[in-house]
Amino acid sequence: MLRNDKILPLHVAQSPFLALIHQECFEKPWEETFFATLLSEEQTICPVVGWLAVKDEQPAGFILARNQITQTEILTFCVRPFFQKQGIGACLLEHLQSNTSHPLLLEVAVDNQTAISLYQRHKFEVIGNRPQYYDNCQGAPTSAHVMRYRT
Repeated sequence: MLRNDKILPLHVAQSPFLALIHQECFEKPWEETFFATLLSEEQTICPVVGWLAVKDEQPAGFILARNQITQTEILTFCVRPFFQKQGIGACLLEHLQSNTSHPLLLEVAVDNQTAISLYQRHKFEVIGNRPQYYDNCQGAPTSAHVMRYRT
């Protein structure tokens, strides 16, 4: 990312932007109210943390994770199509990696080779599989890899 670009902490007021970005990136996007609920759970034992990447003063992507007692789980992570292949996903992932002392875990569709390659470049390894974990818009099941990064 360039010098004038930013990575900002997520907060509940950004829920509308997050829902729109999620809609651009996923077949089954999360609703604005779901983001608002997640981001307002600050006082729970497992708070949600996340960051928004801003490039050329436009929201470009975000990463959202839940800090658990012994690990941090990436809940969702996306970069808008127009901003992909510009290093924004790598910056967001590195930012999360540098802001947690716990192992990071995530699920990723086995056919999402772009995401899997990004995670592997950032030292994530496949540690398991979840058969038929996701459903696409047509209801077809897709398995997911469980991947882990150790700090």
